[in-house]
Amino acid sequence: MPMVKLEGGPDSPKGRSPPDRFEPPPWRYKYYIMVRSCCILAPDGRFQCAYPKCPKLYASQDAVRKHCRLQHLEWLRNLQTTTAKAPPPVRRDIESPRLTALKCLPASEALELLQADDWLQDLMDFSGALPAAASADVAAPELKKESSVDEHLDDEIIEQCIKSLNTAIRRCPSAEQQVEMQKVVRLLSMKAPQIAQLGPREQKKVLTIRKSSIQKMQLANEIRKTKAAEMAAEKLQAAEGGAAAAAHGQRGGAPPTGRSPSLRPRAGLDGKGRMPPASYFPPSKAQKTDSGSSPDI
Repeated sequence: MPMVKLEGGPDSPKGRSPPDRFEPPPWRYKYYIMVRSCCILAPDGRFQCAYPKCPKLYASQDAVRKHCRLQHLEWLRNLQTTTAKAPPPVRRDIESPRLTALKCLPASEALELLQADDWLQDLMDFSGALPAAASADVAAPELKKESSVDEHLDDEIIEQCIKSLNTAIRRCPSAEQQVEMQKVVRLLSMKAPQIAQLGPREQKKVLTIRKSSIQKMQLANEIRKTKAAEMAAEKLQAAEGGAAAAAHGQRGGAPPTGRSPSLRPRAGLDGKGRMPPASYFPPSKAQKTDSGSSPDI
């Protein structure tokens, strides 16, 4: 009987063609997502290292992990799994690098470098269109809430910001920077009806800049007060030290040298001090050699 070669059909495991895109079975979805951070499941069923431009393929996930521990340890340590939760939103620091640097300087240098426009660096980036002909008589939105004490306080602080900015404009030698500062003055001078005429994006930007300007001005004032107090304390300490030195001099004593009494030089040869050098010995006391002649000193 002749042997018949059986060909597998399209549904048989032997005759099934490999799929264009490999999809893991449903029961492996969770495990696949957990391990895909360091492994990539290749279409042929093997596991590829997920390190960028690493062509290594292995038959098991443990082999890939071992390879990563040996070759890409730092990358593996810093790797974040895809199942990890999203990190919390990073709080934007209100301190500018200049103010942070000024906090680390001595009080005298910080007060010399601290200027009125240190808190205005982020305000120069505003490029939104400001309403030119916005009047204060424009009707406010229907949903108008009653003004609170905080809002009045914010208005007072904004007025302080505008005064400081006007002072900086008078001191600024650059005409271009003066134009930018004047634009910021217009921005800070806007009232609620004028802000309501802007688009949502511009409104958010204006409110963010106003809030940031208040925080930065308060921080600059706090640094100025702290440094002024430190400088006053240093001057007081120096004055007390000078008064103590003057009082000690009036009593007839020499000012303290900072050395211990045993290390202070003794006046004259009182028998307790160190002997003078040999070159100052009188001839009668010069040391004699075995031959009876004095050495050349």
